[in-house]
Amino acid sequence: MLWDESNAEKTILLTHLNIVKLKVDTRGAASSLKVNVRIDDLQTLGMRQEDFVPEMVNSENDQSRHGLLEVTFETNPLDGKCDQRIELVAKPIRICLENSDLDQIQAAAGSGLFNVKEMTSTGMAHTIETHARLDINVDLSAPYVIIPYGGKYTGEENVLVLNLGRLKNVLA
Repeated sequence: MLWDESNAEKTILLTHLNIVKLKVDTRGAASSLKVNVRIDDLQTLGMRQEDFVPEMVNSENDQSRHGLLEVTFETNPLDGKCDQRIELVAKPIRICLENSDLDQIQAAAGSGLFNVKEMTSTGMAHTIETHARLDINVDLSAPYVIIPYGGKYTGEENVLVLNLGRLKNVLA
């Protein structure tokens, strides 16, 4: 939850992660580890506007084989094709941008996203440099963004919809 410090009762963002699963498997003889994290549902609500609470992010997941986001990291896989394997599958989410929330989110987020990006790329570079065989499977369906005419999305107004595509790559 993200809130305005000047008024503790004023919620800016409220995010719900529903059905989050973590599975850890080990094989002692091979010194291997397999970690799987799955998120099946995500919803983010914006700041209340009179009698209306905007839904800014919704996963609208179809509950297929993969959840909304599924990440698997494995060392010494059973098939022996690599030393480490990373699998990342992300289904699209719907993002609805409304005028009243954009400025407050930008101010609250600050430079936090840059720090996460830097840590992720540094960790990935280290993994690639120190391991001979790395298997990376990525299937990312980017979000689609809804920008409502007039700045408030109720489902009745004209909207601009941006589909940000899909990235699917397999490196072995």
